[in-house]
Amino acid sequence: MKKLLTPLLIMVFLLTGILIFMIRFHNQDYQNSKPDVEFLTDKAQLFTADQVAELTNKLHALSDKSKIQIVLYTTTGSNMDLDDDASTYLETHGFAQNCVVIAINMDPDNREVLISGYGKAKFLIGNKQAQSITDAMVPDLKNADYVNAVNFALSRIDHYIEHPVNALLPTLGIGLLASSVLSAIIIFVMVYNSGGVNTTNSHTYLDKKNSKLLAKQDIYTHTTRTKTKISKDSDSGGGSGSHGSHSTGRSTF
Repeated sequence: MKKLLTPLLIMVFLLTGILIFMIRFHNQDYQNSKPDVEFLTDKAQLFTADQVAELTNKLHALSDKSKIQIVLYTTTGSNMDLDDDASTYLETHGFAQNCVVIAINMDPDNREVLISGYGKAKFLIGNKQAQSITDAMVPDLKNADYVNAVNFALSRIDHYIEHPVNALLPTLGIGLLASSVLSAIIIFVMVYNSGGVNTTNSHTYLDKKNSKLLAKQDIYTHTTRTKTKISKDSDSGGGSGSHGSHSTGRSTF
C-alpha cells in the first residue's frame, strides 16, 4: 500500500503545478510598457479622425478591462513580412509583454490581415482562435469596411479573453494526461517488480568447492577504430525580439 503512495504523490504534485501555473497566469498584469504608447497607428490611412478616436477608445477600454494591451497597426507594406513588421513595431514602441496586435497590410500586391498574441495572450488567443478571427474579417476588408472588420476582431478577442477555458483546455488536458500516464507507469513497474525476487545468481549451479580454473588464454580478435566529427563554428545565428514567441493567424484579402 505504501508503494502506491509514490505515484499518487507524483500526480498530486503535477496537478498542484498546473494549478499554480493557472493562478500566476491570471495574476499577470501590464509589464514593461511605456505610459504614452499609441494603441492605434494608421499608416495606411484607413480611418477618418472620428473613427480613429472611436477605435482608440475601444482599444484602451478593452486593454484596461483585460489587462492585455490590444494594438491596431495598419501599413502600406515594407521590406519585411507582416508578422516581423508587427513584432518590430511592438518592440520599438514599448508595448507590454502581454499584448495582442491586429495588423492590416494594404500593399496592393500583398493585402493581408494578421492577429498575433504575445505573453499570456498567446494562450488565450491561440493560432486557431487568431485564424478564425482573420478569416471572418476578410469579407468586410474586401468591401473596404475596415471599421466593422476591426470591431468584429475586438469583440472576438474580448470573448476569448473572457472565456479562457476553451483556449486553455488543451494545455490542462495534456498536463492531466501526462500525470496519469506517469503514475500508471510507476504503478505498473511496482506491481511487476513485486511479483517475486529473483534468487538465481552465478553461484546457483556452480560448486565452488569442487571447481577450479585450469587455464586461461587471451585471444586477439580485432581492432576497433572510431572517428568523431569536429563541428565548426557557424556565423549564422537566430533569435527573437523581447516579445518572444507568439500565436498567429493571418488571411489575405
